Amino acid sequence: MRVSGRRGRKLSIAGLAAYRTGHRPRLLYRVLLHTGRKGAPKSFTEDHFAALLDAAHQQLDGPILLVWDGLPQHKSAKMRALIAARRWLRVYPLPAHAPELNPTETVWSSLKRSMANLAPGSIKDLARITRNRIKSMQYQPDLITGVLRLDRPTPTLTRPTHPAASTTGNPMRPSRDDIRNDNPATTCPVCQTTFTPIRRQRYCTPACRQAAWRTRHPPVNLP
Repeated sequence: MRVSGRRGRKLSIAGLAAYRTGHRPRLLYRVLLHTGRKGAPKSFTEDHFAALLDAAHQQLDGPILLVWDGLPQHKSAKMRALIAARRWLRVYPLPAHAPELNPTETVWSSLKRSMANLAPGSIKDLARITRNRIKSMQYQPDLITGVLRLDRPTPTLTRPTHPAASTTGNPMRPSRDDIRNDNPATTCPVCQTTFTPIRRQRYCTPACRQAAWRTRHPPVNLP
């Protein structure tokens, strides 16, 4: 089966899930289409993110408390300068490797599930369908509100048991994450559970790490 398309084409999406007490939640987004043209940006830059924040400030008509992840463009010196120039903007970074704390990640997950088994004819068809799907999500405030739930269970990750060194044959080498340090047992500052830390681990489970982060960053009700 022949499929039309060219290499080097890319579709990127940046979005904001905006919440305000007493108001309907909003989903703001921008789509960047890279068609392979020489010199064109392949992904969102600091200027793109600043333009999205300016548009959100204009639409929401109020100060913005921004919580986002550790994307390199979010932490660059240019982005810090752009943030400092906007007095109505206050930024809180999310901890590393914690996509479950970002509501927008759940929005994109729902978007990808709705586009499963999709075979667009071209990158422009993909961009058009993506805009239509996101636009339909903008008219579902319950969906945008639901991704902000803080009581979602955190999955418990279990690692397989590696064969002992005395086993015949070539035993599986444990991964770097499975090699525990010689640190003594410590107590989790959240649930007071005694556990053996892995390298610089401070909390016994991801749930305790999330609870500690929420304690350090309490919700702020904007006027």
